[in-house]
Amino acid sequence: MDAELTIIKLYFSNKPLTVFDVGANNFSFGCTVVKQHLNAVVYGFEADIVNFQNNEQAYKDSKVLHFNNMAISDVNGVSVFYPSLDWLRDNNSKPHRESGSLCLPVVGEDSRFQTSYKGLGFDMSGVEVITRRIDSFCESNSITHIDYMHIDVQGAEDKVIRGLGNIRPSFIFAETCVFGDKVYLTTTTKTDFNDLMKLKGYHLLHSDQMDTLYVHEKFDFKSVSIPH
Repeated sequence: MDAELTIIKLYFSNKPLTVFDVGANNFSFGCTVVKQHLNAVVYGFEADIVNFQNNEQAYKDSKVLHFNNMAISDVNGVSVFYPSLDWLRDNNSKPHRESGSLCLPVVGEDSRFQTSYKGLGFDMSGVEVITRRIDSFCESNSITHIDYMHIDVQGAEDKVIRGLGNIRPSFIFAETCVFGDKVYLTTTTKTDFNDLMKLKGYHLLHSDQMDTLYVHEKFDFKSVSIPH
């Protein structure tokens, strides 16, 4: 998050800023952006109703009122979402409910527990959630542009990108560590995702084992560098 906040400070300081936080979980990214950037307008999306309700007070306290209990995808409608269970992982004292996905989790035979992550379980029956495309949401809410988009949707990142339509955020951060790891039945690999981003006009700015940051060609990307 620190590098993301530094990017926002460097390139959007004292400017109006529109941020989309897709897969917002506990709303921490959006709330932090608002605290540090007084001109920010943040739209957050969290599909898991339990996460949404458990953390509702956090965004109300920060006066961020643009959070939505829905999943961002490439279709407008209803899809099956697989919540991660309130399960204590690795002797952590806090319940882990951060890994729900529109993608079917890979679990052991006759089990709700994911084989790749010890102790992480899922509701394999799934729940129905509302899904919206980014372009449709923007049109409905008179949003003309997005400056920065943070995506953490457990393997369904390509669905978010395919739902952009003609919208092109200047920067896109995506969690890409689950691609190809047989954690979820994803519809992409990291190579394919990078190719999709390139097709949309994005240049890879920084990548590590966990995440990837992209900048769009409409931005003066040759002058952009990732802070260290």
